[in-house]
Amino acid sequence: MTQATEDQYECTFYSGGDANGLAMLTGLLLQENFQSFPGRRRTATRITRPVALREGVSGSACTILFGFDNALVLNDVVGRPSVTVIDVTGDQLMTVSQLSMRAGGMLPTGFFSRQGMAVIRAILRKELIVKGLITHPIAVLRFIALMSVK
Repeated sequence: MTQATEDQYECTFYSGGDANGLAMLTGLLLQENFQSFPGRRRTATRITRPVALREGVSGSACTILFGFDNALVLNDVVGRPSVTVIDVTGDQLMTVSQLSMRAGGMLPTGFFSRQGMAVIRAILRKELIVKGLITHPIAVLRFIALMSVK
């Protein structure tokens, strides 16, 4: 029998069962990461502004709001997110999720790997657009750490 602990961090969908594909995939990935890595709750609570994801091929989008005890995933871009990640080709978000991050994103060790170099090349080629990379770099690194499956 499992008990609920204070360290659990839930990921919920604002639209319930009507979440678009990107919102559903993002929410499930975040929920699995929060369960596998309970220490990421602290990283999530430090992201104070919305983060948006947009998939260029299908045009679907979602916005994630991180709170004290849960993350809320909304369909489409809502409000004025401080970070917007646009995956132009449709396969870059999965590459980003393979990056290894340490210390809540403050040690971006994954960028010194083969996958990390591929992400940097995608950014330079504008296959992966990260709005807010210059103005909110810590939020970007923390978000990558939350999305990382490693």
